[in-house]
Amino acid sequence: MITPLERRHFAPIERLTRAELEALQLRKLQRLLSHNFEHNAFYRNVWRRHGLSGPEEISSLADFRRKVPAITKDDVLADQEEFPPFGRRLGVDRGRVRKVHTSSGTSGRARETWGLTQADVELSARGHVQSLHWVGLVPGDVCITSMPNFFSAGQGSRLGTEKMGLVTFEVFGLPIERVLELAEQFPPSLLLFPVSVLGRALAERSLVPREMFPALKALPVHAVSTDALPHLAEEWGTRTTESYGCTQAGNTLGSTCEAGSMNGEAPGMAHFFEDRYIVECLDRETQEPCEPGAECEIVITTLDREASPAIRYRIHDRAVFLPNASCDCGRPFHGFLPGTISRWDDMLKIKGVNVWPSTIDEIVLAFPAVADYRGVVYSDPRRGDCMEIRLFFREDAGETGEARTALMERVRTEVKHRTLVTPVIVESDEQLIPTSDLKPRRWTDQRRAAPSTPVPA
Repeated sequence: MITPLERRHFAPIERLTRAELEALQLRKLQRLLSHNFEHNAFYRNVWRRHGLSGPEEISSLADFRRKVPAITKDDVLADQEEFPPFGRRLGVDRGRVRKVHTSSGTSGRARETWGLTQADVELSARGHVQSLHWVGLVPGDVCITSMPNFFSAGQGSRLGTEKMGLVTFEVFGLPIERVLELAEQFPPSLLLFPVSVLGRALAERSLVPREMFPALKALPVHAVSTDALPHLAEEWGTRTTESYGCTQAGNTLGSTCEAGSMNGEAPGMAHFFEDRYIVECLDRETQEPCEPGAECEIVITTLDREASPAIRYRIHDRAVFLPNASCDCGRPFHGFLPGTISRWDDMLKIKGVNVWPSTIDEIVLAFPAVADYRGVVYSDPRRGDCMEIRLFFREDAGETGEARTALMERVRTEVKHRTLVTPVIVESDEQLIPTSDLKPRRWTDQRRAAPSTPVPA
């Protein structure tokens, strides 16, 4: 059993009541709107086109949601194209820009460009420091990270671990053997490394994670189903944690607290850093605040960012909303259910049914014997849309042929039950290529491919 951590407040603001926090947000918001009406031509023009005459019209957070229009990636890209490279939304003199963050491009579209002043750079590290503090890290602890510095999350995490006082080894691009040698010489308290990649490497060498990494205080994971978390915690001998961020926010938007992703045997909660962001969890259809436990669309506003602020930005991320009272830590911050962050635009429509890759992740990756999987959607002249799930079993799974067949049938049955689409489940005999991608894409929709692209028989 993982020993619970004592409460570790990062700042006095975490002891505010919910009402006090929202009053602080409103004060910051009114300052933000006033400044950008005066200094940011992009937002000023957007707001005036939608009938907002000035910041004095916004006297509450509800006014903000109802009267200030949301922006999207299309608005940002159009602004960049007309006024390259930052667009008019930069909002500060270009001479004050010290770093540039670009979006990852995993949506298959052009990358957004977001400038940062030196104050913004410092702010980008704060969320990382706060999340590290919450999960028990202290100065002198060792961190092994494979996050690339050319990626905005890599830049923020590197600065964050430095400010936290961690001894950090950056291993992006190093052979896995060298990484394991470093881990033996300098036992890490924190791994910022794709767990699936490292887990496969250890299994191939018959190494046990909790024995290989005895000093681990936290195992950050992303979008892992709550069903799989207890197994991961047991396998690695530490609590699992989850942080959430995006380029538009300037990095980390929120994190699990001391409890981690699991609070005992129950799912935990990840808290938004609402002293620095307004994070609206809205019903996607009505754009009204959603109910606790409901799937929501996330709309963000950066309250403290100087250059390239994001004000009511619809990032098209999907999560399950949890109010602050869902966690017993006492913080006033709302948040989300760990493992539920995904993209609304990742949805696949198969046989007229909406299928979410994150739902398949929850089902398939909950089986300890499965190392990973790949999904393919294709069209068959006789059967129409088809979904095939190719399973990669762990080297040390020890499953016999009969046991694997039974597991594959369980996967098929559960996917059909959850999605209403009956998949084809196969064991892949291909080699699973490890990836250090921070946002792995497991699905290929061959219906969108060129006609010459071969499809499975």
